[in-house]
Amino acid sequence: MVFDYIGFCDRHGKITLDDDSCPLHEPLEIREGEFYWCSTCKTRLTWEEAREYLRKGYRLHRRAYVEPDIKEELYSVF
Repeated sequence: MVFDYIGFCDRHGKITLDDDSCPLHEPLEIREGEFYWCSTCKTRLTWEEAREYLRKGYRLHRRAYVEPDIKEELYSVF
């Protein structure tokens, strides 16, 4: 079975298979000095780049896990 999206809802401590299924999630706030994952463009971004990408409507995630061998992603939702 293949899932298009697998994430972890920090607030409820559960795995989610939909990118919008974390109840009471908060909008992403870009923090200086952190790195982000752009799931739209499949690349890692600095916080400066992330501000611009978020403004343009790209899907960004903090603390994404990227498996280097099989190219899968795990997103964190707040």
